[in-house]
Amino acid sequence: MIRPAAAIFAFASIAAAVVYPKPSGYVNDFAHQLSPEFANALEARLRSFEQSTSIEVAVVTVPSLEGERLETYATGLFNDWGIGKRGANNGVLFLWAPAERKARIEVGRGLNQTLTDPQAANLLAYLMSSGQVDLPKEPGTAGK
Repeated sequence: MIRPAAAIFAFASIAAAVVYPKPSGYVNDFAHQLSPEFANALEARLRSFEQSTSIEVAVVTVPSLEGERLETYATGLFNDWGIGKRGANNGVLFLWAPAERKARIEVGRGLNQTLTDPQAANLLAYLMSSGQVDLPKEPGTAGK
């Protein structure tokens, strides 16, 4: 028998679950931050990269993190979309939430030795310095 408190908790957990947008390719600009030319060129490059390496890279902009922490949203989206090959876990997610001025690179376990956390931080720092991604430059962040 389900207790009322447990049922309420279970319902609240289901109701609070984030509904992630559905992907349409390697580049998904749900926040409308990328020019069509740039998005199309990047889509072609990522498709070619996946064909030559089997590594799947997804670039995603979202209008909102829907109240979730950046890390939680990125991990949830990564898992929901199944980025990377099953068994190889060789996916990479570049997530940018411009309204919250946050970005994260999520790396599948199969690539942790190839794309380390410091390398991902350096990539974010490069993107920030190039003006492609507008993030706050706070002490202790990749944009330092």
